[in-house]
Amino acid sequence: KAIEFCNQSLSIAKDLDNKNLLMISLNSLGHAYKGLSLYKKATEFLKAALKISDEIGEKRVRSAILQGLSDVCSQTNQLEQAIACNRESLNISVEIGNKFGEAAALSRIASIYQSQGKTDQTLAYYKQSLAILQDIGAKQSQQQLLFSIGGIYYREQKYSQARECFQSALSLAQELKITSEEAKVALALGAVFHRLNIPSEAIFHYRLAYKIYKTLGDENQAQQMLKTMQKLGTDL
Repeated sequence: KAIEFCNQSLSIAKDLDNKNLLMISLNSLGHAYKGLSLYKKATEFLKAALKISDEIGEKRVRSAILQGLSDVCSQTNQLEQAIACNRESLNISVEIGNKFGEAAALSRIASIYQSQGKTDQTLAYYKQSLAILQDIGAKQSQQQLLFSIGGIYYREQKYSQARECFQSALSLAQELKITSEEAKVALALGAVFHRLNIPSEAIFHYRLAYKIYKTLGDENQAQQMLKTMQKLGTDL
Protein backbone atom coordinates (compact mmCIF):
# COMPACT_ATOMS: atom_id res chain seq x y z
CA LYS A 1 0.00 0.00 0.00
CA ALA A 2 2.87 2.37 0.74
CA ILE A 3 4.27 1.81 -2.75
CA GLU A 4 0.82 2.28 -4.27
CA PHE A 5 0.39 5.58 -2.44
CA CYS A 6 3.89 6.74 -3.48
CA ASN A 7 3.17 5.86 -7.11
CA GLN A 8 -0.02 7.92 -6.98
CA SER A 9 1.95 10.84 -5.54
CA LEU A 10 4.57 10.39 -8.25
CA SER A 11 1.92 10.47 -10.96
CA ILE A 12 0.41 13.67 -9.55
CA ALA A 13 3.86 15.28 -9.36
CA LYS A 14 4.49 14.47 -13.02
CA ASP A 15 1.08 15.85 -14.04
CA LEU A 16 1.76 19.07 -12.13
CA ASP A 17 5.36 19.23 -13.32
CA ASN A 18 6.25 19.87 -9.66
CA LYS A 19 9.91 18.96 -9.17
CA ASN A 20 9.84 19.27 -5.40
CA LEU A 21 6.91 16.85 -5.10
CA LEU A 22 8.53 14.61 -7.70
CA MET A 23 11.74 14.47 -5.67
CA ILE A 24 9.86 13.68 -2.45
CA SER A 25 7.79 10.97 -4.17
CA LEU A 26 10.86 9.34 -5.71
CA ASN A 27 12.62 9.44 -2.33
CA SER A 28 9.60 7.85 -0.65
CA LEU A 29 9.47 5.10 -3.27
CA GLY A 30 13.18 4.47 -2.82
CA HIS A 31 12.80 4.10 0.93
CA ALA A 32 9.74 1.86 0.46
CA TYR A 33 11.63 -0.50 -1.85
CA LYS A 34 14.59 -0.41 0.54
CA GLY A 35 12.28 -1.56 3.30
CA LEU A 36 11.31 -4.53 1.13
CA SER A 37 15.01 -5.31 0.49
CA LEU A 38 14.52 -4.58 -3.23
CA TYR A 39 17.79 -2.71 -3.43
CA LYS A 40 18.09 -2.37 -7.20
CA LYS A 41 14.69 -0.67 -7.37
CA ALA A 42 15.49 1.41 -4.30
CA THR A 43 18.73 2.64 -5.86
CA GLU A 44 16.96 3.57 -9.09
CA PHE A 45 14.41 5.79 -7.36
CA LEU A 46 16.80 7.28 -4.82
CA LYS A 47 19.30 8.27 -7.51
CA ALA A 48 16.50 9.86 -9.54
CA ALA A 49 15.45 11.82 -6.44
CA LEU A 50 19.08 12.81 -5.81
CA LYS A 51 19.42 14.19 -9.33
CA ILE A 52 16.37 16.42 -8.89
CA SER A 53 17.59 17.62 -5.48
CA ASP A 54 20.77 18.76 -7.22
CA GLU A 55 18.79 20.55 -9.92
CA ILE A 56 16.56 22.49 -7.53
CA GLY A 57 19.12 22.98 -4.75
CA GLU A 58 17.07 21.25 -2.05
CA LYS A 59 19.53 20.27 0.66
CA ARG A 60 17.49 18.97 3.60
CA VAL A 61 15.69 16.35 1.50
CA ARG A 62 18.95 15.57 -0.33
CA SER A 63 20.47 14.64 3.02
CA ALA A 64 17.60 12.18 3.65
CA ILE A 65 18.02 10.71 0.17
CA LEU A 66 21.73 10.20 0.81
CA GLN A 67 20.93 8.41 4.06
CA GLY A 68 18.66 6.04 2.13
CA LEU A 69 21.37 5.41 -0.45
CA SER A 70 23.85 4.78 2.34
CA ASP A 71 21.59 2.08 3.77
CA VAL A 72 21.27 0.43 0.36
CA CYS A 73 25.04 0.54 -0.17
CA SER A 74 25.64 -0.94 3.28
CA GLN A 75 23.19 -3.75 2.64
CA THR A 76 24.81 -4.54 -0.70
CA ASN A 77 28.34 -4.42 0.77
CA GLN A 78 29.33 -1.20 -1.02
CA LEU A 79 30.81 0.22 2.16
CA GLU A 80 33.02 2.91 0.69
CA GLN A 81 30.05 4.30 -1.25
CA ALA A 82 27.99 4.16 1.93
CA ILE A 83 30.60 6.19 3.79
CA ALA A 84 30.76 8.71 0.93
CA CYS A 85 26.96 9.17 1.04
CA ASN A 86 27.07 9.74 4.78
CA ARG A 87 29.94 12.20 4.52
CA GLU A 88 27.97 14.28 2.03
CA SER A 89 24.90 14.06 4.26
CA LEU A 90 27.08 15.15 7.19
CA ASN A 91 28.42 18.15 5.26
CA ILE A 92 24.90 19.21 4.28
CA SER A 93 23.69 18.91 7.88
CA VAL A 94 26.59 21.08 9.08
CA GLU A 95 25.90 23.63 6.35
CA ILE A 96 22.18 23.98 7.09
CA GLY A 97 22.57 23.74 10.88
CA ASN A 98 20.75 20.42 11.28
CA LYS A 99 22.44 19.16 14.44
CA PHE A 100 20.36 16.01 14.74
CA GLY A 101 21.11 15.16 11.11
CA GLU A 102 24.78 15.77 11.79
CA ALA A 103 24.72 13.35 14.73
CA ALA A 104 22.82 10.77 12.68
CA ALA A 105 25.35 10.90 9.84
CA LEU A 106 28.25 10.49 12.27
CA SER A 107 26.54 7.49 13.86
CA ARG A 108 25.94 5.93 10.46
CA ILE A 109 29.61 6.28 9.56
CA ALA A 110 30.53 4.76 12.93
CA SER A 111 28.19 1.83 12.29
CA ILE A 112 29.87 1.10 8.95
CA TYR A 113 33.32 1.17 10.54
CA GLN A 114 31.99 -1.14 13.26
CA SER A 115 30.85 -3.64 10.61
CA GLN A 116 34.43 -3.59 9.30
CA GLY A 117 35.86 -4.25 12.75
CA LYS A 118 37.55 -0.82 12.89
CA THR A 119 37.07 -0.14 16.58
CA ASP A 120 39.08 3.08 16.91
CA GLN A 121 37.25 4.77 14.03
CA THR A 122 33.92 3.47 15.32
CA LEU A 123 34.43 4.96 18.76
CA ALA A 124 35.74 8.25 17.36
CA TYR A 125 32.63 8.83 15.26
CA TYR A 126 30.19 7.59 17.90
CA LYS A 127 31.74 9.97 20.44
CA GLN A 128 31.41 12.91 18.03
CA SER A 129 27.77 12.01 17.57
CA LEU A 130 27.25 11.67 21.33
CA ALA A 131 28.73 15.12 21.98
CA ILE A 132 26.22 16.69 19.57
CA LEU A 133 23.30 14.77 21.06
CA GLN A 134 24.30 15.95 24.52
CA ASP A 135 24.60 19.52 23.25
CA ILE A 136 21.06 19.51 21.80
CA GLY A 137 19.54 17.54 24.69
CA ALA A 138 18.41 14.53 22.63
CA LYS A 139 18.28 12.23 25.65
CA GLN A 140 16.69 9.15 24.13
CA SER A 141 19.25 9.07 21.32
CA GLN A 142 22.00 9.66 23.88
CA GLN A 143 20.79 6.70 25.89
CA GLN A 144 20.82 4.38 22.90
CA LEU A 145 24.24 5.55 21.77
CA LEU A 146 25.78 5.22 25.23
CA PHE A 147 24.54 1.63 25.30
CA SER A 148 26.16 0.97 21.92
CA ILE A 149 29.47 2.51 22.99
CA GLY A 150 29.36 0.55 26.24
CA GLY A 151 28.84 -2.64 24.25
CA ILE A 152 31.96 -1.93 22.19
CA TYR A 153 34.04 -1.38 25.32
CA TYR A 154 32.64 -4.58 26.82
CA ARG A 155 33.61 -6.63 23.77
CA GLU A 156 37.06 -5.04 23.90
CA GLN A 157 37.26 -6.14 27.57
CA LYS A 158 37.54 -2.52 28.69
CA TYR A 159 35.12 -3.05 31.53
CA SER A 160 35.65 0.20 33.45
CA GLN A 161 34.81 2.26 30.35
CA ALA A 162 31.86 -0.03 29.63
CA ARG A 163 30.57 0.48 33.18
CA GLU A 164 30.75 4.26 32.82
CA CYS A 165 28.74 4.20 29.57
CA PHE A 166 26.18 1.70 30.84
CA GLN A 167 25.65 3.63 34.09
CA SER A 168 24.96 6.82 32.13
CA ALA A 169 22.64 4.88 29.81
CA LEU A 170 20.80 3.42 32.80
CA SER A 171 20.33 6.83 34.41
CA LEU A 172 18.84 8.20 31.19
CA ALA A 173 16.57 5.17 30.72
CA GLN A 174 15.27 5.66 34.27
CA GLU A 175 14.83 9.39 33.79
CA LEU A 176 12.93 8.84 30.54
CA LYS A 177 11.00 5.91 32.06
CA ILE A 178 11.89 3.54 29.20
CA THR A 179 11.60 0.32 31.19
CA SER A 180 12.64 -2.03 28.37
CA GLU A 181 15.89 -0.08 27.97
CA GLU A 182 16.34 0.03 31.74
CA ALA A 183 16.18 -3.78 31.89
CA LYS A 184 18.59 -4.20 28.97
CA VAL A 185 21.17 -1.86 30.47
CA ALA A 186 20.78 -3.31 33.98
CA LEU A 187 21.53 -6.73 32.52
CA ALA A 188 24.62 -5.35 30.76
CA LEU A 189 25.80 -3.72 34.00
CA GLY A 190 25.36 -7.00 35.84
CA ALA A 191 27.68 -8.64 33.32
CA VAL A 192 30.21 -5.81 33.63
CA PHE A 193 30.32 -5.94 37.44
CA HIS A 194 30.65 -9.71 37.23
CA ARG A 195 33.71 -9.25 34.99
CA LEU A 196 35.07 -6.61 37.39
CA ASN A 197 34.62 -9.09 40.26
CA ILE A 198 32.22 -6.86 42.17
CA PRO A 199 29.55 -9.49 42.99
CA SER A 200 27.32 -7.27 45.13
CA GLU A 201 26.83 -4.82 42.24
CA ALA A 202 26.43 -7.65 39.72
CA ILE A 203 23.68 -9.21 41.85
CA PHE A 204 21.98 -5.83 42.38
CA HIS A 205 21.74 -5.13 38.65
CA TYR A 206 20.76 -8.68 37.72
CA ARG A 207 17.93 -8.45 40.27
CA LEU A 208 16.87 -5.10 38.85
CA ALA A 209 16.76 -6.56 35.34
CA TYR A 210 14.82 -9.59 36.60
CA LYS A 211 12.17 -7.44 38.33
CA ILE A 212 11.68 -5.29 35.24
CA TYR A 213 11.40 -8.28 32.90
CA LYS A 214 8.78 -9.79 35.25
CA THR A 215 6.88 -6.49 35.26
CA LEU A 216 7.01 -6.39 31.45
CA GLY A 217 5.76 -9.96 31.26
CA ASP A 218 8.92 -11.15 29.51
CA GLU A 219 9.13 -14.59 31.09
CA ASN A 220 11.88 -15.83 28.78
CA GLN A 221 14.27 -13.07 29.84
CA ALA A 222 13.19 -13.41 33.47
CA GLN A 223 14.01 -17.13 33.42
CA GLN A 224 17.39 -16.41 31.85
CA MET A 225 18.09 -13.99 34.68
CA LEU A 226 17.07 -16.66 37.19
CA LYS A 227 19.54 -19.12 35.68
CA THR A 228 22.28 -16.48 35.71
CA MET A 229 21.70 -15.77 39.38
CA GLN A 230 21.70 -19.47 40.24
CA LYS A 231 25.10 -19.81 38.56
CA LEU A 232 26.32 -17.03 40.83
CA GLY A 233 25.04 -19.00 43.82
CA THR A 234 22.32 -16.57 44.90
CA ASP A 235 18.55 -16.25 44.72
CA LEU A 236 16.38 -13.55 43.27
